[in-house]
Amino acid sequence: MSGIAPGAWLGNYNVFPDHVNESRHGARSEDILNAVDAAIADDMDILNLSLGGGYHGNNDLLANGLDNAVDAGVVVAVAAGNSGPGAGTLESPGRARKVITVGASTNKHFVGQMFTYPASGGTTIDAAVGEFPPLAGSFGLFFNTQLNGCTSLDSGASGNVAVVNRGVCTFSTKVRNAIAAGATGVVVINNVAGDPIGMSKDGGGGDDLPAVMISNNDGAALRVANPPDALADATLQEFTTSNQDILAAFSSQGPTAVDFAVKPDVTSVGVNVLSSCVSSDFVDCGGSSWAFLSGTSMSTPHIAGSAAVLLNLHPSWSPA
Repeated sequence: MSGIAPGAWLGNYNVFPDHVNESRHGARSEDILNAVDAAIADDMDILNLSLGGGYHGNNDLLANGLDNAVDAGVVVAVAAGNSGPGAGTLESPGRARKVITVGASTNKHFVGQMFTYPASGGTTIDAAVGEFPPLAGSFGLFFNTQLNGCTSLDSGASGNVAVVNRGVCTFSTKVRNAIAAGATGVVVINNVAGDPIGMSKDGGGGDDLPAVMISNNDGAALRVANPPDALADATLQEFTTSNQDILAAFSSQGPTAVDFAVKPDVTSVGVNVLSSCVSSDFVDCGGSSWAFLSGTSMSTPHIAGSAAVLLNLHPSWSPA
């Protein structure tokens, strides 16, 4: 497996230095800028910043620092953020004027399992599998009355796979509520058009239960059919679709605050992206070194890698 620019020299700079001491406060602007300064001192040509946070006004320290990095001749690609949908949701430092701000677009494939309802045979749809275990065998279905499952699940979920809608809370929260109700699994219905995604855990623990996502259209049909049970094929496979180059629902959008600049500058694939994965307190890779992940943090490296290819072809080009 190789990336966009397989011959590029990679440098890694720590923007979470205090995490060594388990303080877990997130990346501070000064920590990020220290890493940027170190990269510039090492003569790095391109910076990828798959990170973001709150906007700190027109004199945003981090945004101004990255604009200065561009002035120094460095190409800077920054994630737009995952606070969409909706206008004015762009995060910092993606709102910096001179950086390449990257949004996320959909991919045309995902990995998952076939899901048939009712279990005796009928309609077969595709369900995306992410960090949660896949469903297996036949099981009863329970359509929760509280649609998003973010507060609790009804007692009828006990012993069944609960069907809930995406949105409002994390996937892990829905799964924890399902566990508390005695459910044996969760089916999440996507709340936007396009393919389902491989769901990620939130790092809070207590969410080890089979859970898959199905598309919005398939979910609507499932609710109408209201089957008593379903059957899942435990064999995982790749599903190829025509749903590509659609702005991801989570991708932050402009315009920027104060100056109303048009951002993001470009989009790239940021949904169901196969990436390397290292298990930690925040990420569960399921014992694998690879995982399908989604976010503008996935789309931004595609643009940084593309910039590396262009710079190799045209070494005299500048970020301007």
